[in-house]
Amino acid sequence: MKYPVIAFLALLLNTNLFAQKEIPAYGKIDEADIKITQCDFDKDANAYILLQTGELSYSRGIKYDFRIQISKRVRIKILQQNGIDYANVKIKFYSKDGYETIRDVKGITYNIDDKGAVSTTKLESKNVYTQKIDNKYSQVIFTMPDIRVGSVFEFKYDLWRESETQLENWYFQDELPVKISRYNINIPEFYKFTSQTFTNSPLDTKDDERIESVNLNNGLLKYKVMDKTFTMKNIPGVRYEPHMTTPKDYMQRMEFQLSAFVIGGQTTQINSSWDKLIASLKEDEEFGRQLQKNLSNTDDLKEKLNMPGSQTDKMNEVYDYVRNTMQFNGSYTFWSSDGIKNAWGKHTGTSGDINLILVNLLKDAGLEVYPLLVSSRDHVTINRFYPFINQFNNILAYVIADGKIFILDGTDKYNPSRLIPFDYLNTSGFLINKDGSWITIENNAYKYKQAVSVAAEITDSGILKGNAYIQSKDYAKNTRQQKWQNNKEKFSNYFKVESYPDLKIGKLEVKNSGIDSLPLDQTFDFEGSVNSSGEYKYFTANMFLNLDKNPFTADERFSDINFGYLQHYQLFANFKLPDGYVFEELPKDIFMILPDTSITFKRNINAENDNIAIKISIEQKRTYYPADEYLYIKEFYKRMFDLLNEQIVIKKINK
Repeated sequence: MKYPVIAFLALLLNTNLFAQKEIPAYGKIDEADIKITQCDFDKDANAYILLQTGELSYSRGIKYDFRIQISKRVRIKILQQNGIDYANVKIKFYSKDGYETIRDVKGITYNIDDKGAVSTTKLESKNVYTQKIDNKYSQVIFTMPDIRVGSVFEFKYDLWRESETQLENWYFQDELPVKISRYNINIPEFYKFTSQTFTNSPLDTKDDERIESVNLNNGLLKYKVMDKTFTMKNIPGVRYEPHMTTPKDYMQRMEFQLSAFVIGGQTTQINSSWDKLIASLKEDEEFGRQLQKNLSNTDDLKEKLNMPGSQTDKMNEVYDYVRNTMQFNGSYTFWSSDGIKNAWGKHTGTSGDINLILVNLLKDAGLEVYPLLVSSRDHVTINRFYPFINQFNNILAYVIADGKIFILDGTDKYNPSRLIPFDYLNTSGFLINKDGSWITIENNAYKYKQAVSVAAEITDSGILKGNAYIQSKDYAKNTRQQKWQNNKEKFSNYFKVESYPDLKIGKLEVKNSGIDSLPLDQTFDFEGSVNSSGEYKYFTANMFLNLDKNPFTADERFSDINFGYLQHYQLFANFKLPDGYVFEELPKDIFMILPDTSITFKRNINAENDNIAIKISIEQKRTYYPADEYLYIKEFYKRMFDLLNEQIVIKKINK
């Protein structure tokens, strides 16, 4: 990813790029905001954040001398029907031991009534709910009232945090465009923070200083407060681009970390480290202590493990045993909130429950295994300089068996042990071994491999019919096997071809599903229509590769391209022409290669009498391309998809 400005800053900045304008008070709205029909700097947006503000301050604490309060406010304009869902609000917070609480939730919806006047509808407190997610997290849920296209709604709330040191990071940018985003922080002189900014738009910073006081147990304490306000305006939305990881990685933002305490004129530097994080995790009741539990009712597993076999065989026995025994409840975490014994007894649990169980049983089997803290591709890219536990969202099992490394996820019922789970390819992981260590999670030994064989004939009436055989290996098998197992009745939809909209699939047979060592074989008959115009007929050989649409058509791209895995596609197609037809003009043999040789496209065509045989091969040898290489990728893909979808023209001759 690239940012024109990336800086580490102390919180004593003295810049002021433009004058700050007054933000309208809560409950006050300009009629012009309700009448907006389009965001002028992001015209495709289905909703528009008119303002988002945050104010962080310190007050008298319960557990400590101070605690943090963050007051947040958001105002959104609904521009299109598919933007209405933004009125369904969920606010996640860390609720364990009262560490965070959310209070004073309020909301208002603004509309224009039949008489052209502004009407307001308030969010009622009875419609605001708090829902427990797990033993650590909860969320406040509400839906704004009287929402329709054209509505403006706003809500605000206070978040109280029993901490002196955990500042709130601030995202100026969102998936929606933002008219104005402002963050105000008020820091007592006792705390020194460093900030990391990721911005490419003007950031207005205003500094101030004042004296405040607080009543502590030993009397009244007066102290200086550093008051800083950061403002950004007219920020386009960050939307998903094909083959990107998470949009959050590319949002303009500020991140904060405590660097020092200043008490009685003495400065104490804070050297928070990954080593300290490991030490605390190992003693945590919901993490490290769970690795010391003994699980009952595993006699059938022990019997299998007593059979002769390699370390890899034993690992696979445990891996399959956990996957077959446990059901994933859909919650991703690296903790076991209720304990792995409870989850094991219920046969269901979070990703933390299941993978801590997996680590336990692998260890009991005598294998070398460690927990691996990870952040999935759609979560956030980990910053190794900041030892913050909330950068991670899952735990996997890191196993060394027969001298090879395996990374296992017990929640994935389709991924064989030899493949790294796709959601974590091209990411970083933190290994909880003796000293702790970082690893880069990648595996270029296995690819997304798809081989398609087609035998078809075209009738004089313009019907294309034949049979196809598809062999899906490694990551291609994972994707298809899951779809097959989840809904066999609709699996044939996976073979739809854009060039043949009326194509029908029949006599479908799928083999080797659930057999990790073999590819997924799919055979079926098909029938559809080719395009006809007078004495001409047109058809394309691009069938069943799932390469109908070019993903790289945008003129510009802001995010890096991260495919995750290497790719290899092959197509062998043979078409028999109807009697009395000849080729008008045959497509040419083509070999195309990217300048760095990382992608190749090859097409060979052999026509003889009334048959044409076409062979296409596409191989990709890199998984990652930075955004500044996008134009090369775009140009190559445009040419490649033009060739894939090139029409073969046949003409009827008069005899």
